[in-house]
Amino acid sequence: SGAKVFKDAVTEVKKEGAKEEHLKTVTVNKLFTYGTPHGGIAFRQTLAPVNWVRDITGAFREDQFTPAYMRTYLGLAGNKDPRTYKPAGKHAPALDRTFSLVGTNAMDYTVAGAQATVGAKSDGLVLTEKAHIHGGPRAYVDRAHSGPLGIVNSEEGYQNLQRFLFGNWRFQVRLRFGSVREDAPSANKNEKLTHLSVDVAVALRGYAGYLDSRREQNMTAETIPMKKSRGAYVPVGERDPVLFTGYLFAGTDHAAYRAVEKDAHARWLLQLAIRPHYERRGLFSRSGFEGDVFFDGRIEFALADKGADPPFGCRWQGAGVELTAPKQLQGSKGKSVQYAIPLAAATDSYFKNVDLLVEVSPWE
Repeated sequence: SGAKVFKDAVTEVKKEGAKEEHLKTVTVNKLFTYGTPHGGIAFRQTLAPVNWVRDITGAFREDQFTPAYMRTYLGLAGNKDPRTYKPAGKHAPALDRTFSLVGTNAMDYTVAGAQATVGAKSDGLVLTEKAHIHGGPRAYVDRAHSGPLGIVNSEEGYQNLQRFLFGNWRFQVRLRFGSVREDAPSANKNEKLTHLSVDVAVALRGYAGYLDSRREQNMTAETIPMKKSRGAYVPVGERDPVLFTGYLFAGTDHAAYRAVEKDAHARWLLQLAIRPHYERRGLFSRSGFEGDVFFDGRIEFALADKGADPPFGCRWQGAGVELTAPKQLQGSKGKSVQYAIPLAAATDSYFKNVDLLVEVSPWE
């Protein structure tokens, strides 16, 4: 499998009969994977018995992408998630130097039987939850596992790949979430806020497509579980989930990648929508429903060439055309700089202390 080939490539494999001087260590700087089954290949939950038979019999070597078999050639303990990445010393890239491209278009994977056995929330063959390295950067694109609309020959894949390999700046966007008001306009006393779903889309200026598209419709939206605490709803678990990590060609040396000639900024756009999900409980029933959209907006970011102003700017669409310099956070290290950007106006009815955290840093 691809995972086995990669693991051998970044470790010193002692071959029987080989002399020490013939064993050359390969150093891998970055790793980019297309629709790779890092967590194995499994059928939909309703076909659990079929998965069990395959795992037990290993018929036709169909067990090579089962979690149990993958742990053997990845050298993982019996309870480890196969998506776990263990860099093999200094010769393997660190977790933040990996990137997983995940397909979400199951309908256009044309291999017979795939739609019936794997189904939605996949690229037709690999479930989205199993197609990325755990904890590493990733992007979701509307592509199938293979075929005319496959992920490998996609424009979205190429744009992400070339910037990851050859770009010179990295950016990461997080959502710092404080709380949701208990008396939000779309809630009442018989309903409980269970979670928020966050749709994210990222585009580059001049590129007619999205580098990343996570939507509730294809079941890839970021989910933030919520609980009630002191008269408000607050997140459960991770407080600042990563919405996207991307890479740029910035600076005068890369002006050829600009959509507008003589533009002194490398620009990208993030589209963000936040939806609440409630649970209504009756005496003998329980039901879930989606409430009013809390937020739906688009923000443009711009990283300046040396000497241009502002060095880093942003603007919410519909709130003027001029870039503004956001608040720089303390604790920025070296050339890595962090900024806090409040959501656009008219969110006070729902939120308290909710910001976008944006970090930009050199990349090589």
